[in-house]
Amino acid sequence: MYDLAIYNSADTVDANTLFNSMNTDISLISCGGTRTFVVAKLGYFIKHTLASKYYAHLWSQVNSADILHSCFLKDGIDMSEVGMAFRTIVLEAGGSKDSMDGLSMFLGREPNTRAFLCSLGANSI
Repeated sequence: MYDLAIYNSADTVDANTLFNSMNTDISLISCGGTRTFVVAKLGYFIKHTLASKYYAHLWSQVNSADILHSCFLKDGIDMSEVGMAFRTIVLEAGGSKDSMDGLSMFLGREPNTRAFLCSLGANSI
């Protein structure tokens, strides 16, 4: 909500005053006034802007484990045909099609978390 309030405003916004006001309205707890500059703290930045990046990074690990165990380890890590198929089917499309569609086509099935969980010791393949 805070980001939307800043980016959707036609006027100049005092980011700290807006944050303190919204925080008090939503959480019913005061930030301590305009001298605290909560939005400039690293912890706030990580908590509110990097969470989606960490989530995306985790899913990239899930998908890479699936690809490694399903394709490369099964057929051999040095299989140039497998690497070229991945390049052609998944990477060449870039942003022109949904990446999960390309990954599903490459794997010949829907991606799953089995290999990733196995790499964590949670279950076996």
